[in-house]
Amino acid sequence: MQVILNAYQKSQKFADLAPRTQRDYVRHIRKIEEEYQDFPVAALADRAARGEFLTRRDRMAKTSRRQADYTYSVLALIISWAHDRGLVPTNPCERPGKVYRSKRIDSIWTPEDEAAFMQTAPSHIGLAFTLALWTGQRQGDLLRLPWAAYNGESIRLLQRKTAARVEIPVGKPLMTLLEQTPKTAVTILATSRNTPWTESGFRASWRKACQKAGGAGSNFSRPARNRSYATGNSRLQRSRDCIYQRPQLETGHSNSGCALPEPGLSTRCISNPKARGSRKKNKDSQLTSQLSKSVSTLFV
Repeated sequence: MQVILNAYQKSQKFADLAPRTQRDYVRHIRKIEEEYQDFPVAALADRAARGEFLTRRDRMAKTSRRQADYTYSVLALIISWAHDRGLVPTNPCERPGKVYRSKRIDSIWTPEDEAAFMQTAPSHIGLAFTLALWTGQRQGDLLRLPWAAYNGESIRLLQRKTAARVEIPVGKPLMTLLEQTPKTAVTILATSRNTPWTESGFRASWRKACQKAGGAGSNFSRPARNRSYATGNSRLQRSRDCIYQRPQLETGHSNSGCALPEPGLSTRCISNPKARGSRKKNKDSQLTSQLSKSVSTLFV
């Protein structure tokens, strides 16, 4: 198996991944190597191989279900890559399901959470929080976002993960904050020294801000890096005028579950979050589900 693992890491498929994704994959590949570097490639054709891999995943899940799923998915995609190239006889890791199930309610900040965070967070962290709330974009894309991407009404960016070009109307709360922020750095988000963030540096500062907010008795004891993304997308849901809009058309995330008869609704609901309409509750819940599913990648 080690030969396959090495070949994948030298492949164009691996080279095309974002640097952070490469680092994450390598970390999981090291775990795979510990268990299976001497596993015979021919043994992948044995029906017992699938059971062996799933049993190992289940053992890992006792420590962390999410990490167990991630390691298994990396193993599965490497074997799939090798199978497409005729390097292995079959892929016993196809469609395994997942052992981790997220609770979406834990991904939404309450108004009290938000108030506690904004009251205690430094201004440059508060700006990152607000930018996440009103754009629904991934951490890496926001940290690299230059002031040139903002034209006073909307933000344009190229998503690194999807290569999608998106234009996002800027809501009034974010617009106000952007207008108040000195443009002393190249990027919109910057450190207290007006230098661009590194992803690791931002995550460390984000954790400290959440811990400080939690000191006020707020709900920050749970991991909080994912939740600003969820809260931001739910912000759109609060406008009943948005019920028929498909939020991924603004955020660039792919999903096809909602219709969009009036594209103008998207801009109106972002610029006027207090708008109200007479849409049905079942459409309301449908959009909530759509938004929640698009939330999990921002501060991961």
